[in-house]
Amino acid sequence: MNNDRSDRIEKYLLGKMTDEERASFENELKGDHKLSAETKQMMQRIKREKKEFSQDLDSEFHKENKKINSASDRKTTRTGVITGIVAVMSLVAVIYLYNFLPNPDLKHIYATYFRPYPVVSEQITPLKAINEAAFSFYESEDYSRALGEFQKILKSGSEDASILLYAGISSLQLNQAESAIRYFSQILDSPESPFTRPAIWYTALAYFYVGEIKNAVSYLQMLLKDDDQYSSDAKEILRKFR
Repeated sequence: MNNDRSDRIEKYLLGKMTDEERASFENELKGDHKLSAETKQMMQRIKREKKEFSQDLDSEFHKENKKINSASDRKTTRTGVITGIVAVMSLVAVIYLYNFLPNPDLKHIYATYFRPYPVVSEQITPLKAINEAAFSFYESEDYSRALGEFQKILKSGSEDASILLYAGISSLQLNQAESAIRYFSQILDSPESPFTRPAIWYTALAYFYVGEIKNAVSYLQMLLKDDDQYSSDAKEILRKFR
């Protein structure tokens, strides 16, 4: 199997192809028995590695649990060791998911969970009065003109997190995910605000849109610590990769 062929098979199995690439590849599978056999072989390898990975994690967990139960100061030791296990397992899981496992359709995840952020927050009220045109276009779903107005506001020197958030969401609606990520990153680089968690959520969705699962999963994990809708949705999405 040459490298280019192997790379294409891996890209297909990891869900990293565009819709057009996937359709083309599946057409090739129908007429190329060798390609079909090689794809099945790689899928079997991935499944085998997944099983071995799960067994290794179970083994390590039981070893650590045994150490905990034999420790004299069980409460303190249990907290420290389990915290360490969780941190390591989370990191390993993200790396493993990104590199080895066949993933759900990432754009389907984006389409299922993406909803435009509503213009309802109290923090928006004074801004809406000043920037009526931008929010009017946004609420009427004219995202191209809304983005143009938000960009004018930002070019005037505004660094308001709400303007950045709505500019990012307007960009997502226009299939400009990379631009959206840049807007959201400016919010995340600033002091925490009511728009921080929405920015994290939409950043994760944007990374799903462009097929970068490692980054998407990392941002979803940032939402797990609180008990809100973002946390609930993040947990629901992450369960799809188990």
